[in-house]
Amino acid sequence: MEKFVAVIGSGSWGKNLVRNFFEIGALKTVCDINRTNFDELKK
Repeated sequence: MEKFVAVIGSGSWGKNLVRNFFEIGALKTVCDINRTNFDELKK
């Protein structure tokens, strides 16, 4: 059974969590109220 995570907030800690979960194929979604942080993750 696959397990996935959603990251709420992509600031200083969040961007590291996003990177790590993405690398292991567990990232399902990312939410952030700050559009700048969110846009940085797309790069």
